[in-house]
Amino acid sequence: MMKEKWHDHMTTNLAECMNFVLKGARALPITALVNETFNKINDSFVTNGMKIMNMIKAGHRYSEEVYVMMLEN
Repeated sequence: MMKEKWHDHMTTNLAECMNFVLKGARALPITALVNETFNKINDSFVTNGMKIMNMIKAGHRYSEEVYVMMLEN
C-alpha cells in the first residue's frame, strides 16, 4: 500500500494555479514575466486586503467560508 505524498499535490495545485493566473504572460521575456507576476500578486493582496478590512469594519469575527463551516459542523 502506497502512502499519498501531500506535498506533491500541493506543488502541482500551486503550479496549476500560477499557470492559470499567468496564462497570457507565458510568452513574455523574463523581465516582463517577473513584472507581470508582481503586478498580479500585488493586485490580489490589495483586493483581498480591502475585502478583509471591510469584513472587520462590519464586525465579522470570521470569514464567510469559516462561518459556513462552523455552522455545518
